[in-house]
Amino acid sequence: MPDTILKTKLYIPPARSKLVLRPHLISRLSEGLAGKLMLVSAPAGSGKTTLVSEWIHRLAGEDQAVASAFPAVAWLSLDEDDNDVARFWSYVIAALDTIRPGVGTDALAMLRSAQPPPYQTILTALINDLDDRPDPLALILDDYHAIHVQPIHDALAYLLDHLPPHTHLIIATRADPPLPLSSLRARRQLVEVRADDLRFTPGEIAAFLNQIMGLGLSADDLRALEQRTEGWAAGLQLAALSLQEEEDVAGFIRAFTGSHRYVFDYLAQEVLERQPDSVRTFLMRTSILERLSGSLCDALTERTDGQSTLERLEQANLFIVPLDQSRRWYRYHPLFADFLRAQLQQALGAHGILALHLQASEWHEQNGSIRDAVSHALAADDHTRAARLIEDYAPAMFLQSELTTLTGWIHRLPVEDVYARPRLCMANAWALLATGHGEEAERWLQAIERTLGASAEGLADEDSGRLSPDVLGALVEVTALRGVLAVGRFDVPRTLELSRRVLRHLGDSELRGLFNDPPQMRPAALFNLGLAQELGGEVGTAAGTFRETAAASLELKNQHLYPLALGHLGQLQVVQGQLHQAQLTYRSALQETQEFAGSPSPLSAIAHAGLGNVHYEWNDRDAALSHLLKGIELAKPWINWESLIPAYLGLARLKRSRGDLDGALTVLDEFIAMCRQSNAAMTSAAQAYQAVLWAARGDSALATQWLREAGIDPAGDLAYGVEFEAIASAQVLIALGRAAEAARLLERLRQSAEAGHRTGRVIEISVWQSVAQHAQAKAPEALSVLERAVTLAAPEGYCRTFVDAGASLAELLAKLLTTRRLDLDETSSTYIRRLLDAMRVDREGKGAAAVRAQPSKSPPAGMAEALSDREMEVLRRLADGLTNAEIGQALVLSVNTVKTHVGNIYGKLGARNRAQAIARARELDLL
Repeated sequence: MPDTILKTKLYIPPARSKLVLRPHLISRLSEGLAGKLMLVSAPAGSGKTTLVSEWIHRLAGEDQAVASAFPAVAWLSLDEDDNDVARFWSYVIAALDTIRPGVGTDALAMLRSAQPPPYQTILTALINDLDDRPDPLALILDDYHAIHVQPIHDALAYLLDHLPPHTHLIIATRADPPLPLSSLRARRQLVEVRADDLRFTPGEIAAFLNQIMGLGLSADDLRALEQRTEGWAAGLQLAALSLQEEEDVAGFIRAFTGSHRYVFDYLAQEVLERQPDSVRTFLMRTSILERLSGSLCDALTERTDGQSTLERLEQANLFIVPLDQSRRWYRYHPLFADFLRAQLQQALGAHGILALHLQASEWHEQNGSIRDAVSHALAADDHTRAARLIEDYAPAMFLQSELTTLTGWIHRLPVEDVYARPRLCMANAWALLATGHGEEAERWLQAIERTLGASAEGLADEDSGRLSPDVLGALVEVTALRGVLAVGRFDVPRTLELSRRVLRHLGDSELRGLFNDPPQMRPAALFNLGLAQELGGEVGTAAGTFRETAAASLELKNQHLYPLALGHLGQLQVVQGQLHQAQLTYRSALQETQEFAGSPSPLSAIAHAGLGNVHYEWNDRDAALSHLLKGIELAKPWINWESLIPAYLGLARLKRSRGDLDGALTVLDEFIAMCRQSNAAMTSAAQAYQAVLWAARGDSALATQWLREAGIDPAGDLAYGVEFEAIASAQVLIALGRAAEAARLLERLRQSAEAGHRTGRVIEISVWQSVAQHAQAKAPEALSVLERAVTLAAPEGYCRTFVDAGASLAELLAKLLTTRRLDLDETSSTYIRRLLDAMRVDREGKGAAAVRAQPSKSPPAGMAEALSDREMEVLRRLADGLTNAEIGQALVLSVNTVKTHVGNIYGKLGARNRAQAIARARELDLL
């Protein structure tokens, strides 16, 4: 658990030696173990916490048979600071960790990530952890009324709905939480203890006042006090404290009237006034604290008896609650603290209270409690101090994903104080960007430039060399963040410009950023550059940039950017017609991330989506489905479009290949709805394939409408960015009987793809060209273009690109084989026959069968097991004389992974060293 976890919030309040036994309430709580939720809801001072803690101590400790069946209990005391979502769930996981060590590790990692996923993903990981250990468990959330942030309520409702049967939730609160209580009540999953239940009965009042407090009240006095307090626990306790020194007991009780609030005010004043001056002063000066310790109280009272005073207050039952077993930390009853603060205001005035908060802030800073130091600095209106503390603490808050708290703190500062601190401005800008307020982030970047007296635009000028390293580093980071904003707006020219500007300056060894130094900025800038190059159609250049991004990310062990960069590289390799190389790239993304991170990054989804589409192309639909669903599972909670687009399109293609056109359209509808819900303009590819499916289903009106709205002009500009939609447009035109238009469009697309060395696209375009020519009864032209497609596709084992083109292409393939237009060797003949076999399987309805167009490799004679594709890559570089480190750099692998592959190569070749391995490989004609 992180250092910021305050352990005293996790302690079960200790058992009290003098307490009224309330067996009927203990039994009521025990009944709740048959359901999901126990709700103890009543006004302040009703004894909620006392009841729940005594239930734990009595049933878990009195009877061994009962104790063995009693659940392990995790306790969390909540306060106002816990209204930050990340902080709340971090504390819940910390509480559970006290009884289930290691539970919630994955959930906590997601909470601390730079962009945490939605709560459903985080809680699913936590729920699965709880389900893996079937021992009974109860989580108690005390003072839940302090929580007023709706996302926390929503997440808790989700947790309740999916709790494992052996796990129970107990909530103690002053007001009913906004949870589905009626539904739980109807399903008999809720046990409730209300104010009426907690009211002391006449017998309990007598036992408390006469036996425990030793007051010796008469039956008439007890009845009168019952009427005045209505069994309110706090009122009874306050009355008992006052009555201990009251001579006219009957008169006091007769005068004891009013609502609970007035009763409390009256009795609190009576109690406070009866204390010695030293105790009254101690109580008031320490009332500003949420939690009290002896040393902290000494700092505010300028005394040295803080610990002993706290212990005496506890012994006197003076509304103080111990928070740990060692009695080092305490808290006041909330209403008592409120009353004390009102008295403090009268005694010291606003200025005196501000001074106390400043003393508390200084103590917390000296003792490493920065969060409390910030809170008290803000309460003291010492904005300079608060700004400094927030600035120092901001990096830790990013690691813990407590960005809502961070921006909330900064918002409470005068804007001029923040403007004066460029580092704090930068922290705020990154936090705003991460929480979806990019345009607001730009305002703080401009503030940084004003404070520095220099513009980031000046980095493009020759005179930028005259800037100091600190100013230059700050402006480079401003530029890097603006590059991220430009990517979000799909502004390719601006992204290219800003990314190159950042990279040009990162080689300066003296450069220091405000919030991120050059090593952290470099892979992000490279990635943005690669994205811009990809969007601009510079496929080969972008592939090199993504390789460089992956290498830089691997060096930093960046478990998110590494698989994302390799995922984009794999997509470009597919576009270039390199299916086997793409498969290796995707596998590296998954394997390497697992090796150095220990768990899959949600951004590994892009690799799963890529593998799913490669396996689909090879007609291995079971493997394809597994990877596509895994990609959606990982990416959907984070709304990672780079992964979701290929995953959903692949899933739609797969469903169509199995004859489920409606299912394919449903998949696309789900994706498009998700885009619209997120206000994301990511629907063009899905809508294009949706039109292809409409045309295939015979919905010509819908398909024609899409053609009109898409506006793909066969004679117009066909940029790389619309290539997918343009190919879909050609397919729709063919289905609508407009083959001549499709042929003209496809010819222009083929020329563009060939010029850009996008071989994968050339194969796909050529297949549809042959279909379009066939539809126009141009058999020679159709066979000629198909011949070209087969020649390019055979080495990589393409299958579904041909199969999905339909019956007319099957006819053309059969004619190509029988007329022997190609100088077919056995491999080429086998390849075409496998394509025809796959088409036959589809026609016969064996949709789940996998007929691969590329036969699996068998080991050469003399080897028991063939080298994998990755091992062959490593072997070739061994033969080229590269070191392990150089091989890792070339293949974007860690040195440890390269060593593992080398060891496997030696074992399969029966070699002891590199020279023997190379010689043996040459003997077997592997090199």
